[in-house]
Amino acid sequence: MNKQQLLTALNEERAKFLKSIEGLSNEQMTEKGVIDDWSIKDMLAHIATWESEMVTFIAQLQQGKKPRTNLMSDKVDALNAEFYKNNKNRPLDRILTDFHGVRKQTIKQVELLSEKELTDPKHSPHTKGNALWEIIESDSFGHEAEHRGQVEEWRRKVISE
Repeated sequence: MNKQQLLTALNEERAKFLKSIEGLSNEQMTEKGVIDDWSIKDMLAHIATWESEMVTFIAQLQQGKKPRTNLMSDKVDALNAEFYKNNKNRPLDRILTDFHGVRKQTIKQVELLSEKELTDPKHSPHTKGNALWEIIESDSFGHEAEHRGQVEEWRRKVISE
């Protein structure tokens, strides 16, 4: 995927995700049960936190540093639990601010990357043979698409009743 395709995907999936939560009240956004005990607020924090980790990962790669977070870790469940614990008591408005703000940072990072940096799986040993665009997809618009489906399913079950 080239830079323009990546930027388009980031914007298009964000628009779809926002449409999936459009019109929900604050009470609905904080209602548990969208994914197990998670609310939409929890899901937004989860998505924003992973994307924030990815932005930091890219910035550290660009600075020639070893990234502090292994985005391809086999400890995803433990990281998800830690991220949930860190965000569960934060107010919805702060979570939404983070959710929107991190996408701006992702777009800035992508715009700074060359096509080679985005597409060469050998660009950094820290990407473990993955092209950087694949990591970006996984922790941004691909992640949103996965959870958008869960929001839409929850809406069909709960809101339609």
